[in-house]
Amino acid sequence: MMPRSPGVFTRNDERLFALSNLHHMTGVPAHEIVDAILKEKLTIHEVNGCRCVLESELKRYLDGRTANGK
Repeated sequence: MMPRSPGVFTRNDERLFALSNLHHMTGVPAHEIVDAILKEKLTIHEVNGCRCVLESELKRYLDGRTANGK
């Protein structure tokens, strides 16, 4: 069994992270996360009433952000 952390969910063996924690977890400013959602680089999923992002999408976004020099 995986240890539990606030703002981290598992659904169908995929980890999801709460939007409210993303800027703390990644160091990415909240307005950039909102921009990524509006530009459809990140998709919102709802888990138990909490809006979340898939770990795989978040990694892809962060890798692309790093490649662009941010």
